[in-house]
Parts: sequence; C-alpha cells; structure tokens
Amino acid sequence: MSFSNQKKVLPYNLEAEQSILGCILFDNQTMITAAALIEPDDFYNDQYRIVYQAMLYLYTKNLPIDIVTLSDRLRNQGSLDALGGIQFLTSMVEVLSSAENIEQYCVIVKDKSMLRQLIAKLGNVIDDSYASKSEAHELILQAEKDILDIASAKDRGGLVDFETALRSALLKLQEATTNPSHISGIPTGYIDLDKKTSGLQNSDLIILAGRPGMGKTSLGINICQHVAIREKKKVAVFSLEMPLEQLTMRIIASEANISNTALRAGDVADWRKLYEAWENILSAPLYIDDTPGITVPEIRSKCKRMQAQIGLDMVLIDYLQLIRSIGRIENRQQEISQISRDLKLLAKELAVPVITLSQLNRAPEKRTDGRPLISDLRESGAIEQDADIVMFLYKRDAQDSSSNKVVLSIAKHRNGPTGEVELIFQEEITTFRNAALYDDDDYN
Repeated sequence: MSFSNQKKVLPYNLEAEQSILGCILFDNQTMITAAALIEPDDFYNDQYRIVYQAMLYLYTKNLPIDIVTLSDRLRNQGSLDALGGIQFLTSMVEVLSSAENIEQYCVIVKDKSMLRQLIAKLGNVIDDSYASKSEAHELILQAEKDILDIASAKDRGGLVDFETALRSALLKLQEATTNPSHISGIPTGYIDLDKKTSGLQNSDLIILAGRPGMGKTSLGINICQHVAIREKKKVAVFSLEMPLEQLTMRIIASEANISNTALRAGDVADWRKLYEAWENILSAPLYIDDTPGITVPEIRSKCKRMQAQIGLDMVLIDYLQLIRSIGRIENRQQEISQISRDLKLLAKELAVPVITLSQLNRAPEKRTDGRPLISDLRESGAIEQDADIVMFLYKRDAQDSSSNKVVLSIAKHRNGPTGEVELIFQEEITTFRNAALYDDDDYN
C-alpha cells in the first residue's frame, strides 16, 4: 500500500493558530512577532490561513488590524461570508487568554508546520522507493536535502540589535589582541600568507586558481595537512579529480619528505621517516571524499552530517569546474555561476572557510610576466563576485623549469590587503615551503 494512501492525522494545534489571530486583533504590536516567525502556509486550518494572510496584507500597508478593517479586507476578496462573517472574527478574541504569549503560540504552530513538511517530503521519498523510480543513493540524498532544507528554514537568522553585534565584535577583537600570533582565523602554515589574511576566516569562500602544473592541488592539500595535523582541526576534502589512493600517497610523500615517484614505486630508502610520517597522519582529523561529479547539495549534505556528528572546521574542494550542476541550465557560464553562488552560501551556512580550487584560461601564458588576472578565471566572472579571497599561483618566469620559486598572488581580499607571497615548490615531494625561511640558493 502506498504511503500517501495511509490515512493518518497530520500534526496541528488549532488552539495555538486561533490564539495567534486573537493576539493580533487584541494588540496589533504582536503582528511584528508573528510576521517574523511564521508564514501563512504554516497554518493547518484553511480559514485561519486566509485570515492571517489578510492580516499580513493590512500590516504591510501599515493599516490598523481590527474587526472593521479585517472584515472589510476579507469582504473585498470574497472570503468573509465563507468564513462565517464578523462573528467568526470576534470569536477569536473571546477565547484569548493573554497576548503576551504570542511568541510561544508561533513556536507551536511553526513546529507543527515543520512536522507536516517532514511527513510530506519523506512521504514522497517513501512512495518513490516503493515505485523504484530512482536508485537508492539518489533517494537517500534527496531525503537528506529535504530534511536540511526544512531545518535551514527554521534556523534563518533575524535582525540582530547593534549592541549584540558590537559585543560580538569586541569579543573577537579581544581574542585577537591577546593572541600573540595575531592570527584570528585558522593558520595555513604559510607565514606571509597568514600575515595578510590573519588566517582562514569562517564563512569565507576562498578561490585558489592556477594553470595546470602550477601545484594548486598540492598547495590546497598542504594547507589541509597543516590544519588537520598541526592545528588538530577537522577538515573535509572533496577530491573530484584525484582518487583517494593517489591523494593519500601525496600526503605521505609530503609528510615524510620522500619523492612521490619513489614512494609509488616502493623505492623507499628511509623507512624510519615513512613510519614517523605515518604516525603523524594516522590520528589527523582529515576526511576525504573522492566521489566524481559530486553536486553542491551532496557536498552540503555530507558536510552538515560531519558537522553534526564530529564537528567541522574547514572544507577543501578540488576543483570547481568538475562539480556537477542540478537541473537544466542554458550555458556553461550560467552553470558555473550557479555553482559559485551555491558554494558561497555553503560557506556561510557552515560558518567555516571553504577553499575551492579553480582553473584559469590560457590568457596568463600570453603575458610576458605570466601574472594571472581575475578576468582569467575560467568560464565565469561570478566567481570573483562570490569569493571573499581570490588567489593565483604562477611563476614569474614560466619558461624556467629549473626554478621552483612560485608566487601566490592575492588578487582579491574582501576584508584585507592584496599582494604577493613567495613560496618554494618542491614538486618531487608535492610540497610548498615558506620562501622566507630559505636562502635564494637553497631551492634554485
């Protein structure tokens, strides 16, 4: 038997719904609270929903809400007689106990509404499961998305008074002042970069871009290594291009200072270094997902699950152009624009830094200095608008293969300075180093 055909009583509370309407008629100021907490669709009773919609109309027109104005509005839209006339409206005030309880009434109505949404959404998933309309993992993802959407709708923030915002800002300022490193965010392990950014900041979308071969995956993973191994923070990595095994080998090579090529071939001269690296990595809170063609909703679902179960401090996605979109989109540029926008919303919702690697077009190769520009971001100018930080990896002399000096250019920084940071790329062990710590002759 189909789930949708099983007759069960949906959750509702008519007394709470009626009390909300009574509170508003008794004291128009309570409409401010109601409008911020509930919507017409949150009402189970059709009659109460129609009345609340009429109240919202009067409220948005800055008109008083009483029996006269409300009945006039309902009469004009042809609803008053069907509701039971003026007597129906006056009956709401008669049963009211106290207008002071408006917020609690709204909480009750919203909670019942969410339960009904949950039943409806999951009921559809159950029906689709019986009908075998989709594969199991797709239905599971759909169920997770539906639940997260309902939860997110409830958790949307409202207006915050300036005193509260000021106290929060001052608290953060005090923490920064007492921090000897002056790094308010998550340290990357790269001194000059952290000086410019004060670390990776929560809710920031950080784009790290470069042409193929510049080492953007290596730098992204090196940052994850530092955050997870040295800072002991929980990191989620979504590797859309490189399989889990290859990525793991790179991390081991970097930690052990062993050639990645030698490691893959099993040609290890110093097993002690390998075992020490293994011990460092083993307990690191680093979590890797190498699902190809993953979508932003899937990333969101997995991150929210991890955040709820063990916590989450940072996300790395490699790379943006391999993320699969949902639905029909007219062209590739609109597709990337939508993905970019969704990633920014993801960073804000998770309240953690989200580093996303991105490709560049060939334009930098045509310039004498090889310096990338924001306009070189492949397939979308929207990436620049959505990102809080845009960084490029490039070599000043791209033709000099013997040099491993690489420039990390901060081309956009919404809350701080731009500029350049010099790094040393030891490609054989897929590791970037702080150039400031080495002499010029050390790594040329």
